[in-house]
Amino acid sequence: MRAVAVGIGVTLFLAIFIVVASDICMKKVPDSVAFDSNKWKRAGNSELRARMVGDLMQRHELVGMDREQVVSLLGSPDLRWNAPEKLIRVL
Repeated sequence: MRAVAVGIGVTLFLAIFIVVASDICMKKVPDSVAFDSNKWKRAGNSELRARMVGDLMQRHELVGMDREQVVSLLGSPDLRWNAPEKLIRVL
């Protein structure tokens, strides 16, 4: 049962991420830059993340990643719900 909950949490996270990233990409964020995991983690909720998201989506297969892989790539979640397996990453 826990594996199903984790899978749902990761799927929900990815769905939210893709919707937000798509919205950002549609706004034609100027001066896109290459995704850098360390810079992403230090950037917090900033314009730098918005500039990296296009490259992130092109170079990394996010669908199918488990929680540990997502956290390794993007850092700890910015927000949490009550359930520890649910992540939200704010761009």
